Amino acid sequence: MKRNFWNLYKAQLSMMLWAGKKNPKNKKRVKARSASGTIVAWVIAGVLIALYEYIFMSMLYVEGNTAVFPPLVAMFAMFLTLLTSVSYAKALLFEAKDHDMLFALPIPGRTIVAAKLLTMYTLDSILNIVMLVPCAIFYGIFERPHISFYIYYFILMLFVSLIPILIASIISALMSIIASHFRHAQFVTVILYVIFLCGVMGFSMTVGSSAGGNEDVLVGAMFEGMLSGLSSIYPPLAWFKEATMEGSLSSALLFVGVSLLAFSIVALVFGKFYGKIHELFRPRAVRRKYKSSEKSSGIMLALMKKDMKRLFSSATIFMNQLIGLLMLVVFAVMFSIQNFGAEGEEVAELFSIMFPFIFAMAAAMVNDTSTSISLEGKTFPLLKSLPVLPKEILRSKLYLHMAFCAPVILVCGIAVSIVNGLPIIGAIATVVIPLCYAYSAGVVGLLINLKKYKFDWTSEVTIAKNNLPMVLTMLGGMVLSIEPMVIALGLYFAGLPLAAILGACTALAVIFAVVMTLLMNALGEKWFLKIEY
Repeated sequence: MKRNFWNLYKAQLSMMLWAGKKNPKNKKRVKARSASGTIVAWVIAGVLIALYEYIFMSMLYVEGNTAVFPPLVAMFAMFLTLLTSVSYAKALLFEAKDHDMLFALPIPGRTIVAAKLLTMYTLDSILNIVMLVPCAIFYGIFERPHISFYIYYFILMLFVSLIPILIASIISALMSIIASHFRHAQFVTVILYVIFLCGVMGFSMTVGSSAGGNEDVLVGAMFEGMLSGLSSIYPPLAWFKEATMEGSLSSALLFVGVSLLAFSIVALVFGKFYGKIHELFRPRAVRRKYKSSEKSSGIMLALMKKDMKRLFSSATIFMNQLIGLLMLVVFAVMFSIQNFGAEGEEVAELFSIMFPFIFAMAAAMVNDTSTSISLEGKTFPLLKSLPVLPKEILRSKLYLHMAFCAPVILVCGIAVSIVNGLPIIGAIATVVIPLCYAYSAGVVGLLINLKKYKFDWTSEVTIAKNNLPMVLTMLGGMVLSIEPMVIALGLYFAGLPLAAILGACTALAVIFAVVMTLLMNALGEKWFLKIEY
């Protein structure tokens, strides 16, 4: 039993993290997915996260409220685990494409479910380690806590993601059961995921606003209020805080015990009825009427429709690739409700510098092009054999990317500019800079995916969760949006005119987009033709 479990776990994990191998007959044919490249990407992500954590830790140290920081980072780790796990639990656990093969093996269902749950835990633990380890280091440097803090912290860190994964699995299962009763099950699943994300983000905004309702409240006090409110709803967060910050052994044992007990119960229940549950999630058969198109829609539009159908066919792919647009809408709502323009002209000018780059960061997180080549999978040879120029195929993917991004950016940018009474140059920058970032991120993601592709995937999670082009694109978007914003704010406080700062930033964003276009024209078709399946 143990041997079956560990063999299955290693097989599932290697499928998620496998770097590919060379064809012995043709050494040039490589499934180009580098494990070393993924490690480098996570190292870069760790450096960025550590930088931001150091900034927040410094702020809390000045206020004298550093004790709130470790449980705060743990809270964000739990929150991100819940959001990401809901989107891919369905593809990995309940509707996995390897279900029939695994179910035919002489392995109990509970062993299969336990191995898949442990695979999900391992993948999410990578992000948790990247977030939580720097937090412990900085807290130790600033406060020099007792040794008990490190003991409890690093032990409980291993269990932080466990309960959120199990909650996400149950929510994903309920969504799949509901969607299976509709004709367009995948589309309904996407709608349910959007509603879930909006509800979670709206709840977090409500907690944050209630904690920081007083304009004079300190940052540390606001975070402490958030933790207090969330701890009353999610007790494991309170147990983590009591164990790490107060040295409570009972809370530590409770945190670990409940996590392991929940994992065991879910594995046993889902495992016992795994076959029936899997059948329950399958969409009900619906009679369809097929009819031929009366007229051709054109090559470009046909290619865009093909990619859009694939995008909407999987809630895992949809939510992981278009989460940036949802974040952009959330930011726009927050900035419109706050109405910074009502607080004075100086405040409006200050936020007219910040808005374009905050929107740009969200727009750069739309990463559908970074997986568009890999998602072709076994159909890539067919795509390559079509009587269509490679540049038209690549352009169709970029056009679809901008068809998603442009309307959202335009509506949100114009709405925020009007509500906050931004100056003309600020309104232009709030729209143009995010558009340029969205386009540039689309080009960068597509170019990287042309070099780092993976066609032999068996689950969308392999592409959506552990995709090097996506990680590099998102990290690049974060760096190239946050750092310029900091520089622009520094120039503003140094006395430079607002129009000159925003004009220069907008011009640089446009120039960067033009450079990306030239790179796509020079390299895109060449790299596309070099891909061999």
